[in-house]
Amino acid sequence: MSINEIDVSDWKNNTVYDSYSLYDSTITYFWMFVNELTSQIPATGYKDLQGNAGNKNDLPVRQTCFNHIDLPPYSSYAMLKQKNDESNN
Repeated sequence: MSINEIDVSDWKNNTVYDSYSLYDSTITYFWMFVNELTSQIPATGYKDLQGNAGNKNDLPVRQTCFNHIDLPPYSSYAMLKQKNDESNN
């Protein structure tokens, strides 16, 4: 695996769910979305990535300097994908 590939297993195995569990629907949608992405992994791997839940109408917030994702409790995969697209514009 090159540095430009996402090791989703590493990321998933090192994720701490604050306000969520692995089986919450928002988390299921998130991992579905991640599996569609291509990106560069953080220099220290995903073990240092952190997150926090917000309001379901909020956009996801990425704080790459701190390896942190604020992921609101979206009610569907379509909403997660839409909000992520909005946050990239």
